[in-house]
Amino acid sequence: MKIKYCEPEGYYLLGYGKYAEISADAVLARLLAATGTKTQMELSEWLGVSQSQISDVKRRNIIPAKWLYLLLERLTWYNPVWVLTGKGEAYSEEWWYTIAGLRTAIPI
Repeated sequence: MKIKYCEPEGYYLLGYGKYAEISADAVLARLLAATGTKTQMELSEWLGVSQSQISDVKRRNIIPAKWLYLLLERLTWYNPVWVLTGKGEAYSEEWWYTIAGLRTAIPI
């Protein structure tokens, strides 16, 4: 099974197939760690979204693709697979940890 993916305006729908164990709460915890933010309010400011959007993401168990793109634009050394799944190294200088390589890194 694959992570269901939509374009950057879309989202990753978690909780299905081999990624069934992944929750939005876990991804948000890794986003907090990656961005150096401590609270959902700080994370919402870092992402440029409202705190209610973060609450909605948790409730719906989704992660907007735009958030991963934003993270990779600002902090290019983070591994998008780790951010989304918790697997692998948190960061690296591998060439594919870029926005261009995101679709390859996280299979559709």
